Amino acid sequence: MRHYEIIFLVHPDQSENVGAMVERYRKHVEDSKGTSIELKTGVGVS
Repeated sequence: MRHYEIIFLVHPDQSENVGAMVERYRKHVEDSKGTSIELKTGVGVS
């Protein structure tokens, strides 16, 4: 089984849309018979 890591860099102006972005990509992965194991969020340097 292959493991991949996806990192999202989101512009601060779009921060309120992060949840929808994550769900859209998670759905794409799961529709392709993949699984999502862990989700970490954090605040980067501005």
